[in-house]
Amino acid sequence: MDTRHAQTTCSSSPHNGVSNNFVEHLIRLAQERPHDRALIVVNAQGDTTLDYATLEKRSRALASELQQRFPAGERALILLDNDEHYVVAFFACLYAGMIAVPVFPPESAKQQHLARLLAIAADSQAACVLTSTTIIDVVASASEGFGSTELIPVDAVDESRAEHWIEHHPKRGDIAFLQYTSGSTATPKGVMVSHGNLMANERAIETGFSIGADDVFVSWLPLYHDMGLIGGLLQPIYRGIPSVLMSPTFFLQRPVRWLEAISRFRGTISGGPDFSYRLCLDRIRDEQIETLDLSSWRVAFSGAEPVRHATLTGFIERFRPAGFAADTAAPCYGLAEATLLVSCNSRGTGMVGTAFSQQSLAEGKAASAVEGNTLVGCGTPEPGHAIDIVDPEGLHSLPSGDVGEIWVNGPSVAHGYWQNPEATAQTFVTRDGVSWQRTDDTDAQNHDARDDRWLRTGDLGFLHEGQLYIAGRIKDLIILRGHNVYPQDIESAIEAEVEAVRKGRVAAFAVTTPEGAEGIGVAAEVSRGMQKLVLADKLVEALSETVGSTCHQPLSVVLLLNSGGLPKTSSGKLQRSACRQGWEAGSLDAYAIHAFGHFVSGGSDGDAGGGKSSQSTAEAGSETEQALATLWRQVLGDNKVTPLGSNAHFFASGGNSLAAVQLASRISDHWAIDFPTRSVMEKPRFSDVVDEVERRLAKPSAFRQGAIQNPLMPIPRNSELPLAPVQRRLWLVDRLASQAGDRERAAYNLPALFSLKGELNIEVLERTVNAIVARHEALRTHYPESESGDPIAVVEDQRNIELPVLDCSDLAEPEQQRYLQDTFTEYANTPLDLATGPLIKAGLLRFGAQEHALILVIHHIVFDGWSTSVFIREFASLYGELLEGKESGLPELGIQYVDYAAWHEKALSGEAFEQSATFWRRYLSDVPPLSTLPGDFARPSQVSHTGSALSMTLSPDLSQALNKLAAQHGTTLFTLLLASFQLLMHRQTRQHDLIVGTDVAGRSHPDVEPLIGFFVNVIPLRSRLSDGQIDFGHWLEQVQTSVLDAFDHQNVPFDRIVELSGIGRERDRSPLIQTLFVLQNTPTERFSIPGLEVEVMPQPRQESKFDMAVFVNESDTGLSVEWVYATALYRRETIEHLTGAWQSLLAQIVEAPNMPVEEFRLPQMEKHAMQNKLSKGSKLNKLGSLKSQPNARPSTNSDSPIRTALLDEKRVFPLVIEAADADLDAVAWATSQRDFIEQHLRTHAGILFRNFGLTTPQEFEAFAEAIQPGLYGNYGDLPKKEGGRNTYRSTPYPERQMILYHNESSHLERWPRKQLFFCEFPSPVGGATPIVDCREMLRQLPADVVEEFERKGLLYVRTFTRNLDVSWRDFFKTDSREEVEARLKEAGIEWQWLGDDELQTRTHCPAVVTHPVTGDRVFFNQVQLHHVSCLEPDVKEDLLGMVGQERLPRNVYFGDGSVISDEMMKVVGDAYEACAVRFDWRRGDVVMVDNMLAAHARDPYEGPRKIVVAMGDIYERSALEEAQGASADAELVGQ
Repeated sequence: MDTRHAQTTCSSSPHNGVSNNFVEHLIRLAQERPHDRALIVVNAQGDTTLDYATLEKRSRALASELQQRFPAGERALILLDNDEHYVVAFFACLYAGMIAVPVFPPESAKQQHLARLLAIAADSQAACVLTSTTIIDVVASASEGFGSTELIPVDAVDESRAEHWIEHHPKRGDIAFLQYTSGSTATPKGVMVSHGNLMANERAIETGFSIGADDVFVSWLPLYHDMGLIGGLLQPIYRGIPSVLMSPTFFLQRPVRWLEAISRFRGTISGGPDFSYRLCLDRIRDEQIETLDLSSWRVAFSGAEPVRHATLTGFIERFRPAGFAADTAAPCYGLAEATLLVSCNSRGTGMVGTAFSQQSLAEGKAASAVEGNTLVGCGTPEPGHAIDIVDPEGLHSLPSGDVGEIWVNGPSVAHGYWQNPEATAQTFVTRDGVSWQRTDDTDAQNHDARDDRWLRTGDLGFLHEGQLYIAGRIKDLIILRGHNVYPQDIESAIEAEVEAVRKGRVAAFAVTTPEGAEGIGVAAEVSRGMQKLVLADKLVEALSETVGSTCHQPLSVVLLLNSGGLPKTSSGKLQRSACRQGWEAGSLDAYAIHAFGHFVSGGSDGDAGGGKSSQSTAEAGSETEQALATLWRQVLGDNKVTPLGSNAHFFASGGNSLAAVQLASRISDHWAIDFPTRSVMEKPRFSDVVDEVERRLAKPSAFRQGAIQNPLMPIPRNSELPLAPVQRRLWLVDRLASQAGDRERAAYNLPALFSLKGELNIEVLERTVNAIVARHEALRTHYPESESGDPIAVVEDQRNIELPVLDCSDLAEPEQQRYLQDTFTEYANTPLDLATGPLIKAGLLRFGAQEHALILVIHHIVFDGWSTSVFIREFASLYGELLEGKESGLPELGIQYVDYAAWHEKALSGEAFEQSATFWRRYLSDVPPLSTLPGDFARPSQVSHTGSALSMTLSPDLSQALNKLAAQHGTTLFTLLLASFQLLMHRQTRQHDLIVGTDVAGRSHPDVEPLIGFFVNVIPLRSRLSDGQIDFGHWLEQVQTSVLDAFDHQNVPFDRIVELSGIGRERDRSPLIQTLFVLQNTPTERFSIPGLEVEVMPQPRQESKFDMAVFVNESDTGLSVEWVYATALYRRETIEHLTGAWQSLLAQIVEAPNMPVEEFRLPQMEKHAMQNKLSKGSKLNKLGSLKSQPNARPSTNSDSPIRTALLDEKRVFPLVIEAADADLDAVAWATSQRDFIEQHLRTHAGILFRNFGLTTPQEFEAFAEAIQPGLYGNYGDLPKKEGGRNTYRSTPYPERQMILYHNESSHLERWPRKQLFFCEFPSPVGGATPIVDCREMLRQLPADVVEEFERKGLLYVRTFTRNLDVSWRDFFKTDSREEVEARLKEAGIEWQWLGDDELQTRTHCPAVVTHPVTGDRVFFNQVQLHHVSCLEPDVKEDLLGMVGQERLPRNVYFGDGSVISDEMMKVVGDAYEACAVRFDWRRGDVVMVDNMLAAHARDPYEGPRKIVVAMGDIYERSALEEAQGASADAELVGQ
């Protein structure tokens, strides 16, 4: 939508006329351009558009009512959200001559939320409150505080009153509105903004950003804030261009909405505070960026809080692919006392960032430096306005580069503070600092008049090359020993170094120490989840280290706050002074306070407010309490199994206002009642919320009117009807499958075969089928493409399904059966054309007068399991009625499937969907892409739906015992069976984290129960098993929690869930879910037809949409189970083994339900590797298929081309794979078994390949390339192997010295995840390559050692000195210093040149990381290889004598620069040796390690030795940091 083109073209812009105020201006717009769009309000319900005429008329109507009630000059509070009503209310005040007072709606009617509002009302002496009928209830409850103030609902005003408006023409000096700044609650300050101020500042904004007639303004900024009101609303009205508005809450819930609005409306001007850009960086995913087009955006202003260089730089880079141009960034500076804008750069300048010396800033000077604090220039003042930098004490101007107070002069400077002469005198002064007083009104009508009034902003800044730079607030300065310390510097350092604190939720402030000196205080919000992970004392220690290294001063006070506890202004600015006041008063929501060396409260034992007490628990309470407890935990992300106390406090438990909105919404959905957010806000105790729910349930007539906001109703039948979201996925699958062939395209046919014995009326049978088709629109719908290429539903008024009769009565019985099977197969495998229909096909085979077979095939896009019961029930009823000539007795269907489709699509754009989307992102964060049993055969390059099935039955006794056990644990049979199946999958796959999918009926609305259609959805159920010692009872509870959480959000279609998970789609597998587990609980019907004996003839499965799917059915004889599997992956014997293992596991669970899960014993596979029965003679025929063996015992299958075993039965590391056939083609085998090798590498961390017939480096390289295509060939630390393209000789290190343990390149910006070593020739003595499982290292090292390494990280110092180490030229493969410096700078590595030709680098790296694929924590570093203590004594002595400590070729310190002691390094060395695995090299051996799971070394040796190295799967440090950061911030992002 190009909103600009929707405007009427005019020869001149209306703002160029003489308009002295907005009253005249809006009247003129309404007269000259009445039907042009003025406002477009975007919210969850859609878009609302107001043209100038409508806006002006509504404003006059409300103004006339105000004029009737109040004299001009009275104050009116505007208490509304960002919508058209707010705009009307503001202009109505201007039209009526009243002074508008924008305020923000309180969170609730609680005193703490109303306090500021009541203080503003009292200070302004407001005569009325302009609000809405929904907010008025909150305000009315506080009527005592408002006194006689009238409450006027703006949305109830009669537009006909516009004719009664009495013209009012404001003067330039009249006050237009009061902008209350963020002072304390007790003393709010209302800035008096005149009509002259307003017009002058709008002119400055227009000029500064070169706003033209073709611009479109998009804003989410609150209209109660100056940037939102003056910038987001009044500037587009002033310029006569469209304003697209959305509420701050709408943006905060889903930040992508802001950018979607810019993209959709082709917005050119938009912006906000720094935090809004950070929010987009943190919460907008790559796939969302792909849908955006930001190329129209020309001015992205950033202001209202410090503009961070890193934020805008990150935003530019992140959104460049969406068309966001670097020169769009527009930092600016302003404040309410100057109306709004003070300075900016001209349009297209972009961001001007300069690095300044931190030391010089501390001394009050701004000196640019190569490295330092990068500050962002905020431009220059607009014509008619001036800026001066003034010494705040001496009150004299300072030269460029000196830091001082920013003073502002010009027509935008406001008139002072409302009824606050003392504050006015301090802030609005003459040039010599004396309180300014107006002497006459000569400028009343001269909008360009200048006076000598100057505004003391209270902000520190300086001028540099003409640009204004902001250094901070005077009152926020921390002065230590005469040096200025800027809070922003401390806050930025903490955000960069301490991952546990919430980004943008840190405040540094000054405190007074017990000695009376000034010290540093820090308040930081910590998410609920992070509080559980990081002890308070450890967090205080990390904060203290960061502050100490930043400003070389101790940290005096630390306030660790719950989420939402940091004081902020209404516009999102940090209130540092309020932190100090809160600390002194003890009023902040802190879960731990550390002051002057000890914990005042909290600490590692502090209770975070879960509400545990001796009182009754919710789980043991009423049905309402139990249900609410589930909702409560889901909203808070609390998966603990400890009881929830009835006295639990929502906010003390980690909730915030947004979470309260979510909880209220879920309560409304669960009980179908209206449950406002304020019910949680006002009474946040669990027991109080229970009482309120039950009170509302007791009065359904009073509280259920608005419970269903999206009623399911028939929609108009036009030519292009919608598909349901679940149908879109099948439509797309069908389109993709059309390229693969008929067999794949028919995979979603649902065929059925029925035996009909008895007297059959064929005509009635055909009429019955067509009666059902006529009754259900879904069966006469087809799905072509629209002109735009999107699928649409087309419902035919009538569709006749023919019933061909195939007479085979003259065939012999064996031939009849063969003919039946061939015919059924043909029907089942013939694609149904979605574009043309019909999507149902029937056929009847006649074997004799009393014997027939009916074939029905229906496409899944219009049919599901539940539909089967509907079809059978209606078939039996209609056939009998038609046979007897009766009218149908079936009830009319009130709605049809297409009505549901439209209803579901709308539901996915509402608030409930946003909550579900947030849930799925969090639930599936870092989910493994593959959760499946390792295959017997290599996975085909494109997914195959060819399948088979195996059936089993559980005995009645076992089935009954499982039902009883589920009841005892208060769970369902499904959850119990799922828990056992997931446990089986964990064992068989050796994955600690996996996904199993399940079907849900998708019929949450009762009106869809009698419909035929495709409603079923597939949802992923995540399972994490990190502790094998957990008993099955607690494991069952863990699974139940995960299931309930997921089921609460089951209405999100599977393809949308996949998008939310971030998992990419691969052609060789189903995305996200490869394994399905379903308990069939849809209604069942017996196919009973008068005069006929009907029997369903089950047919063998010929397709499998997943790698494996398990379907469980309950019957009187027990549980029957069908295991469907992909025959392209598994042999039948493998599935047979799996069914036996599961049955054994179920029996053990019934016998010992409290046993630790790791103690359950599963039968071993009789055969480890399966082999296709191919003809002999080709080496490829020997590749076969490989089956993963849980304990990797030696294979006994003589047909297998390989044997596997553990090198040491006591260790999982490494696995040995040995070729069993001398004729095996190693390269072909490796190519076909790539997935198999990858699975085992993730589990075992290392694999030793033996007897694969490799003799030369070239053969090894081909073998390595087959396993890992794209070997890395640009490694600088090792010499290239002659004759090899991408292989290397081993490190040329003295033979008699050991190369110590290390993870390859872990100290660099990138490293190989996979590394292979080939033995071309083993040494006669020594020369082993010891390898170490780095997961085991963490278990071997003392906990305190691990903690210190993990907390501090490492600093690698490397000096490239010729003849001592590889030269920098050889390492970087260049002679250019400039190129080296550029690469180091990009990688974030510090460097310096020493002497003539030496380079020294300093690299900060972690010592402990989380593996990006397996999720294992590992000791990943080169600390032993680099530490000076680990050198041979004589080598160490020689090196120190030659170059000294500072120029050692390699050295390593803790990340903070402190020394790692020799004693600690001895502990590390001992641990390496305790974990080391050694083996004697054999010629042709290949060892492959996951370099991020395993370290390696080299023993001393004698004699010739040739080892060749290959590396691949290069991993970037930046990707690791992003992955770890995303995991740490998952809870914050969810909020």
